[in-house]
Amino acid sequence: MTPPQDELRAFVALTPDPPWTLALAQIQATLDSAPGGPQVRWSKVAQIHLTLRFLGHISPAQSREAIGQLQLAGPKFPPFPLELAALDCFPNPRRPRIIWVGLQGAISSLLALRHSIAQALSGLGDHQEQEDKPFHPHLTLGRVKPGIRRPEFVGDLLRSTCLPRLHPWQVRSVHLMRSELTPGGAIHSVVFTQPLGVAPQPTSSNNPVNKDLQSP
Repeated sequence: MTPPQDELRAFVALTPDPPWTLALAQIQATLDSAPGGPQVRWSKVAQIHLTLRFLGHISPAQSREAIGQLQLAGPKFPPFPLELAALDCFPNPRRPRIIWVGLQGAISSLLALRHSIAQALSGLGDHQEQEDKPFHPHLTLGRVKPGIRRPEFVGDLLRSTCLPRLHPWQVRSVHLMRSELTPGGAIHSVVFTQPLGVAPQPTSSNNPVNKDLQSP
């Protein structure tokens, strides 16, 4: 069933800062240039994000409610640092499908923020997540194309690849995102941004809310 055109396919996420975006692109290039490297459809670095809550399709009214809940939740959490952990893949190194880089650092702060948002947005959207589903903080780098000859090579490559040394990613804001499905893949765009540890500000040109979401 096709959703109404005024609905959004939405999720709540964190997005890496520019130095991390550059580093993620370098990691992709290193893996891609390896002799006999895996055939991978790499994620566009500008689209890489850490999903906190996938909502599915939401109505304009639900979008406004989600924004209001983020405005309430965001000020309760100060910014916190995350760091690169290790390269890995889902479901396992012998049957790789998704290549990702794990995160470490202030994971307790990340989990608390995620839990608060999950509670606040419970019931919104047509997608209901399993609350007991394990959460592995990671950034997806790419998806392995089917039919590769030596799938086990991917795991060996990931284990032997050194990650760059980076300053921690200071998570300073949380975003309500729109996801548009296209033949070339999903395109993500920011609908609303709520800074962490900062009281909500009136809507302005610096933080626009899509006109379709505003009350008539």
